[in-house]
Amino acid sequence: MLTVISGKDSEKKYKRISEIIGGREHHSYADGETDLSMLISRAKDTPLFGDLLPVVVHTEDKEFLSSLSENAGVFGESATQFIFVVPRILKEEERLFSRAGATSEIFETKEKKESFNIFALSDAFTARDRMKTWILFREAIDRGIDSNLIHGVLASAVKNMRLLFSVGSAEEAGIHPFVYGKLKRNQKHFSEEELSELSKDFVHSYHRARQGTLDFEIELERILISSL
Repeated sequence: MLTVISGKDSEKKYKRISEIIGGREHHSYADGETDLSMLISRAKDTPLFGDLLPVVVHTEDKEFLSSLSENAGVFGESATQFIFVVPRILKEEERLFSRAGATSEIFETKEKKESFNIFALSDAFTARDRMKTWILFREAIDRGIDSNLIHGVLASAVKNMRLLFSVGSAEEAGIHPFVYGKLKRNQKHFSEEELSELSKDFVHSYHRARQGTLDFEIELERILISSL
């Protein structure tokens, strides 16, 4: 009996080994602690007084793994449960293990997606860059960013730009000087009336979404496209 476990997710690999062994005593070998002849000898053991102990072999040695795959039939036909734990297996090794009836299990780690900068969307929107705004909005949605968060950031930007029409400094507006500077530069892209209408749109869409009378994502996309 042979199981080959590969991949980079060590936690899942060791959890799977525990499931296969099921709490039984077992032999465990790392590189340098065993060799091919010793393992073949164990594979040919026959049970005399109960089950044979499982054998777990951890190896990162490519030559040793190649030798194991070339002798896969011996381990596959054995009454002993063999578990080979490796980082990865080559196509030819996979073919040899498969031909020997081995079970192959791969546990890879999921790639971590880079975090999405929600304020890049806000900057594109306040700069009235329609294409960039739409691309970043779709990226945010595809990355699973909550529509409520997108709404909050954009509605806040509109609110602050409206505020700039009645104040003359970041301190007076009560916002960070860096944010004030960006909004002040982009303020020229919107009239006070447009910002007022946008503010109403954001408020109404929020309440209607809460009431369940519209799809928040679709409504946000509509507001962005129609306002730019």
